[in-house]
Amino acid sequence: MTLDDYIQGHPRPKRRNIIEKLACLHGCSVSTVYSWQKKGFHPPFNASMAITEAFTNQKVTRFDLRPDVFDYDTVRAMAMANRVRSSR
Repeated sequence: MTLDDYIQGHPRPKRRNIIEKLACLHGCSVSTVYSWQKKGFHPPFNASMAITEAFTNQKVTRFDLRPDVFDYDTVRAMAMANRVRSSR
């Protein structure tokens, strides 16, 4: 799921709030998060990816955010391993 899909999946009145919360968590402007949403770009820093993954409850993964940087199979394997560990 892309960041745009995640945001668009919420009712219109909540979308702005989601973007504002992400901007606050990342310490950036609302317009920066909006450009990530629309252009499909997200900074590839691990801390930044972790913030977005946690905020979306893993619905948007590193691969979804930056498929040009992260290998799909590796990221999915790591996500599954983390889910297995957290369910114990």
